[in-house]
Amino acid sequence: MKKFMVLYMANGAEFEKMMKNSTPEQQKKGMEGWMKWMGDHKASLVVSGQGLVGLVFAPGRSAILATQSAVHHLSWGVQGKALLD
Repeated sequence: MKKFMVLYMANGAEFEKMMKNSTPEQQKKGMEGWMKWMGDHKASLVVSGQGLVGLVFAPGRSAILATQSAVHHLSWGVQGKALLD
C-alpha cells in the first residue's frame, strides 16, 4: 500500500495576523473542512496534529517520525526524497 506524508505550511506572521483578526466563530468555520477530512480518513492516519517534532529518513527505505508523545518507525519503502520551493 502506498503511503503519503502531507505537510501543510503557512507564513508565521500571516497566520498570527489571521488569528488575531478573526473571531472564534470564523476560526472554527475555517477548520470545519479540515476536521471533516481528518474524520473521514481517521483509519488511514498514522500521526496527525501539531505534535510533529522531527522526521528522519532512515536506511532501508524507511523513515522515523518523532512526535511529542511517541517515536514511529515507518516502513514506507521510501525511494527518494525531494524538497521543492
